[in-house]
Amino acid sequence: MKRKLTPREWLDDLLEYERTHPIAFASPGALREARLIAELEKARRSLRRARRNGAPHRRQAAVG
Repeated sequence: MKRKLTPREWLDDLLEYERTHPIAFASPGALREARLIAELEKARRSLRRARRNGAPHRRQAAVG
């Protein structure tokens, strides 16, 4: 049977969990902001990779 934790052990466990699982303790506003930033990064990444002149992607020749 598990022994009862002291208040100090309980707080240490709680703080350790909070440190290792930050998403569980984030505010809804912070989560919304993180989603927005991720979407903006995704959109910016795809623009950088776009072929601007409309030329098809060239494939590398297969080594045979």
